[in-house]
Amino acid sequence: MLLDLVDLSDKYNTDIIMTAIKKIDLKSNKSKEITLPFSGLKSIDDMMVNFAQVQKETGIYGCVSNKFIRKSIIDEHNLKFDKKLWLAEDLDFYLGLYKYITSVYFCNKAYYYYVQEAENSSTTSDKKHDYLQQAEIIIKEKEMLDYKKALNKNNLEIVNSVITNFIMSYIHQQFNYKYHQFITGLDVIINNDKFMTSIDCSCNNKFTNKVMKLLLKDKKTSIYILFFIRTLLRDIYRKVKE
Repeated sequence: MLLDLVDLSDKYNTDIIMTAIKKIDLKSNKSKEITLPFSGLKSIDDMMVNFAQVQKETGIYGCVSNKFIRKSIIDEHNLKFDKKLWLAEDLDFYLGLYKYITSVYFCNKAYYYYVQEAENSSTTSDKKHDYLQQAEIIIKEKEMLDYKKALNKNNLEIVNSVITNFIMSYIHQQFNYKYHQFITGLDVIINNDKFMTSIDCSCNNKFTNKVMKLLLKDKKTSIYILFFIRTLLRDIYRKVKE
C-alpha cells in the first residue's frame, strides 16, 4: 500500500491520496468494499460538491486508515487529533485538514481491511454517547463546507438533518421524569446559536419535527409534557407485555 501510494504521490504531486476500504463483519465473516465517489486526480472543489452525502452514506472521508497526506500541510497548520474525543475524532481531524487541501487523488483499490466489531465493543461500551459533542463535529463539517464555498442546498440539508438527529438523541437521553434537570438540558441547546440555526423541522419523523418546532419557540415545558406522556405510555406497555 505504502509503496503504491508513494509512487502515486511522486507522479501526481497531490496533497492527499485516498483509497477504497474493505470492511469485514466479524459476526458474519462477510466483506463489503467501500468505494470512492471519484477516480483519479481531482480538485478539492469536485469533492466538496456532494461531500455531506458521501460522508453520511459511507464515512469514507473520515476514515483514518485509507489516506496518504502531504506532511507539510499538517505541520504548517499544526493539525492534531483532539484527545478529548473518543468518537468521530478522525472525522474531526480531517475536517480541519480539508480546509487547506487543493488536490486529491482517488485510488479505488482497497488495501486496508477494517474489522467491524460488535456495536457494543470494548471501545464504546463503557462510555455514554455525547450526542452534542457529535453534533458539534457536524457543525464543524458545516463550517468547513462554508469555508470552501460548498454549502450548497444538498450539503446544507444533509448536515442540518444529521445535527438535528444528534440533538434529538440528546433530548431522549436527558429525559428521566425529572422536570428541572430536563429543562436545564434543553437550555444547553437553546443557548447555542449554532445548534438552533441548524435545526431541521422537515424530517420524516413527526414526533421529532414537533419537538424541534417547540424547541425553536422555547416551549420547554411542552417538550417535557410530550416526553412524559410518550415515555409513560411506553413504560406501561412494557409492563403489560411482561
